[in-house]
Amino acid sequence: FKQVKHTHHKPVLGWVGATAYRNNDLEQLAEWLPEFLKRHDLMIHHAGHSDNSPAFAEVTGVQPHRVTTTPLVPINDYPSGFQFDIGIVPLNDIPFNHAKSNIKGLEYAAANIPFVASDLPEYRLLHEDGVGHIARTPEEWVNQMEHLLVFQTRKQEADRAHKTVVDNWSIQARAKDWQGVFSAPR
Repeated sequence: FKQVKHTHHKPVLGWVGATAYRNNDLEQLAEWLPEFLKRHDLMIHHAGHSDNSPAFAEVTGVQPHRVTTTPLVPINDYPSGFQFDIGIVPLNDIPFNHAKSNIKGLEYAAANIPFVASDLPEYRLLHEDGVGHIARTPEEWVNQMEHLLVFQTRKQEADRAHKTVVDNWSIQARAKDWQGVFSAPR
């Protein structure tokens, strides 16, 4: 992942994914995101747009002029979609999402992007390791996002999360674990 360079410019929020394959994850953003973007005069980037799927603005209630998009891309171009400063990981609190990994948070951190995620088990684990913020209510989402609007905070948290992911979660850091899986008796 190419690392985002944080500057003093007004940050852009972002989400990477396809709107067609969600379990009412994005709809929870409608409770706070449209007003948050308007109040702070911010934009949000959706990487993974498809003309055959609902538009991010339509699903979240965000004013369309506040949304930029890039299309779905082949997996080898996937990291190119990380063109924003603060990531969001909204996940509906349902059993299916409790079984999901924290991969999107790891990807954001690998790209040097701080993020806020729904308070689900895997994201709690990542947060306890010093990567990302978690939120349960619209008020917590707003508080965590406002925290990341501050340039120095955003940069420090991005740098810390990136280092933690490289040191603790990368393939280099976990190689022995994988070797053990592949060499275990069947």
